[in-house]
Amino acid sequence: MRTVLVPLMQGRVLTCALDAACALAALHDGEVRVLVGRSTTGPLTLAAGHLDAVSRLGLERAVDAAAEDLAARARALLRPAEVRWRVDVAGTPWLEPGRQALLHARVADAVVLGRTEAPTEGERRLFGTLLLGAGRPVLLVPPATPSPVRLGRVAVAWKPVREAVRAVHDALPVLVRADEVEVLTVGAPDDEEARAEAASADILDLLRAHGVRPRAVALPQTGHGTGEAILAHAREAGSDLLVAGGYGRARVVEQVFGGVTRTLSERAHLPVWFSH
Repeated sequence: MRTVLVPLMQGRVLTCALDAACALAALHDGEVRVLVGRSTTGPLTLAAGHLDAVSRLGLERAVDAAAEDLAARARALLRPAEVRWRVDVAGTPWLEPGRQALLHARVADAVVLGRTEAPTEGERRLFGTLLLGAGRPVLLVPPATPSPVRLGRVAVAWKPVREAVRAVHDALPVLVRADEVEVLTVGAPDDEEARAEAASADILDLLRAHGVRPRAVALPQTGHGTGEAILAHAREAGSDLLVAGGYGRARVVEQVFGGVTRTLSERAHLPVWFSH
């Protein structure tokens, strides 16, 4: 976690994201890098190629002023931080926000995004673009997350698929420091404890090899869905962080019909560490 990126691409600063990024960077004496979006993309500028030079210049100046104001607010919030940090403004304003963020996310160790109570379509697109395109884990932080961010009790949503395996490996810098790690499997077992151990045996061995002392927990499948079962347990157990694979199915399927990733990304009460 030497480099933790916080993309501010929606025109606002979410302090929950800055706090979580500072907590991650502190694990390895790392640096928080804030990227302020500078994008003109939108309904007005889809026809940017037809704007005259004066119109383009005026639009760019307005975007520049808004970006610099946002950057100043981010710097003011980070000044008391006990980790290294920097705030950059994105380059060309004629790239879509997610594409701007990708250029920086691919050379970071982790990406931290803040989430609002009612995520907008722009937030959803940014999250999906980064999770699927950056090749880096994305920590999604809800607004009610306490500060300072706690990472002592971690839950892992486990299923033996590529995305979950990637999430566990990406989260090892956090898992090895956690006071308690629960590996959650969801199903309908007769003997919950035995089934949990059997379903997660390989990943439990891997975690133990890294010095983690995990505990297997089996959750019954309910009519509310896998994602809701995981969140209900995390709330009851007082988990500080949830680790999960993201978009095991095609993203468009989850966005249209719903799925575990959509439930966790839009309804979680705690930070969720996603990997794809």
